[in-house]
Amino acid sequence: MREAPDEALFGAVAGNARPLRLFIGVACPCTPAIAALLDDLHNSLEGAAGLRVVARQNLHITLKFIGAAKASAVPGIVNVMQQALANQRSFELQLQGAGRFESALWLGVAPNATLTALAAKLNEALAPLGFAPETKPFRPHLTLARLTRTPIPVGAGLPAIAPWLTKHHQSHWGHLPVTAIHLYRSDTLPDGVRYTVLFTAALSAVQPQPAAP
Repeated sequence: MREAPDEALFGAVAGNARPLRLFIGVACPCTPAIAALLDDLHNSLEGAAGLRVVARQNLHITLKFIGAAKASAVPGIVNVMQQALANQRSFELQLQGAGRFESALWLGVAPNATLTALAAKLNEALAPLGFAPETKPFRPHLTLARLTRTPIPVGAGLPAIAPWLTKHHQSHWGHLPVTAIHLYRSDTLPDGVRYTVLFTAALSAVQPQPAAP
């Protein structure tokens, strides 16, 4: 099943002369386990390490970062998503581990062939629209916090962060059912980042297997 594009929403973005900042991703609900992890980050690291914890409603896994795009490009992006995801069934991800990039802390995703294939498919399908294909290896993750100071090389010492990474780098955070893929608009506001869903492609439900006789 595919949800029709929201024409009213398209009309609103079409009236915006500035480029939109777009990405395609999977929404992640803030489960009790993830909420506890975010609380731990906020209470033990946010001030000492210069981190800003991500708002719970913003948790997601990016499949394709599009970046700056004209509002007029949105219908074409939606068309690509509809075609690329036309026969895609829902699936499930395992959330596990934690780590860091130079400017962020993240929660990991176990290797998943379906997710990797979807990311590659969208990456390739959007190239004809003028969006440069991503050349770096696909590393699915949920960003939990961002460094609010100058990015620090991963190998550099961050005493407040190292114990947190040691504590959580092999932890398991449960399963994430993937039943929809979203096109997001990202806006940076004085009180933080706001994500707006411009389009949702609902994935087909997996049919239950009949019981053995």
